[in-house]
This record gives sequence, C-alpha cells and structure tokens, in this order.
Amino acid sequence: MKLAIGDVVRDRNDMALGTFAGIARHGAERRVTVQLPGGSFRLVSPGAVVLVARPARPTTIGRGVVALLFLVGALVAAFLGGRSAEHLGADRLVIFLCGLGAYSAVMAAYQWWLRFTSPRRFRV
Repeated sequence: MKLAIGDVVRDRNDMALGTFAGIARHGAERRVTVQLPGGSFRLVSPGAVVLVARPARPTTIGRGVVALLFLVGALVAAFLGGRSAEHLGADRLVIFLCGLGAYSAVMAAYQWWLRFTSPRRFRV
C-alpha cells in the first residue's frame, strides 16, 4: 500500500483514526507513524494500517492553466496529425488513428507531469 503524508488511516488493533505522518525505524523493523487527534504520535505496524481516506486538495490556478495548455496542445497535435495523414492520401481510419495517437502522446506527457508533481507516496 502507498500512503502520502496527510492520508487518514485507521489502526486495526484498536480502530483509532489518525493521519499518516511518516515512516520510522523501531529496532530492526519499519513502523508507520500515525498522528492521533490531540497531537500525539503512535508507531504502528504496517500490516495493522488501513487507508480510510485521502485528502482532497483544491486545484490551484497554476495547475488549471497547465491542464488547459496540455489540452489545447493535445487538440492541436491531433489536428496536425490527422491533417498530415490526410495530405499523404491516407484512408479515414488511418487519419483518425493518427489524430488519436498524437492526442494520446500529449496527454500521456500530461499524466507523467501529474505523477511527478503530485505528493510523494510511501510504500508501507
């Protein structure tokens, strides 16, 4: 399971809710640090942690602008891909597939950008 700092987790031992605060070493074992309400911390075995919820962060203006730029770029790339295939004398199916491929390539780049800029997740 992968957790990001701030995810709401539950301890299976006593069903206590808290937020994921990090990973700590306790002796030779790795433990999950859970911040409980009131500010106290608890070290929990990774097998005893259940993910309850992930916080929903509002989209910032910058991320919205980047998403819009990627969408416009993908549509332009799809148009240019289809148009160039049409000028080469391709069939309608090939024209469609060229446009779809160009659109998919730009949107795949957007997905990778989201992956690199999203909060880091820790494997527990």
